[in-house]
Amino acid sequence: MCTESWEFKNNHSTTRLKYRLLNESYLNESGVIRPEYKFTITLPEFQIRDSKVIGKPDDKFETMLFLPEGEGRQGEGGLRTKGYFKFSYKLMGDGLWYMCDLDGNPVKPAPEDVQENIKGYLKSLKERSPDLDIEAITELPLVTVITVVLNGEKYLEETIQSVINQTYPNIEYIVIDGGSTDNTLNIVNKYKNY
Repeated sequence: MCTESWEFKNNHSTTRLKYRLLNESYLNESGVIRPEYKFTITLPEFQIRDSKVIGKPDDKFETMLFLPEGEGRQGEGGLRTKGYFKFSYKLMGDGLWYMCDLDGNPVKPAPEDVQENIKGYLKSLKERSPDLDIEAITELPLVTVITVVLNGEKYLEETIQSVINQTYPNIEYIVIDGGSTDNTLNIVNKYKNY
């Protein structure tokens, strides 16, 4: 397992928390999850079985790591296809930040570089707002932003930049295209590593 987390944008640093949950053996030569593994990922500590989050009996929907192939689908990209995932984080009594499952239960300590990136983010908050009590911040919930678009080239790039340039470090951004015939897919692909 490895992590990558620091990115620099518009002359200010923004911590982006992501964790490579899958090791290199799951990836092909292009660094993308091999098709034969895509729907077989089982990680009991995160309540994941066969690439689905194990829900509660009364849930009315399934949470899947990847969307199944659909008619007319033109592709898929982004960090998940490269084995990176995002989590909510919780500070525990031992002073470490823990990755949480979807129910917010701490599962295991975040890797050292993620710990350092969280500390860097909190330090930057304190520098921007000296009166802020950063000791009171004990959770960094994952915020998921979803943009659904169809032929939206006129505003899409501005929308994407608005999301990826937020200073909060724990944002997951999903763009779903409904079959655009304009330049929308090229814009989405331009930002697929974010």
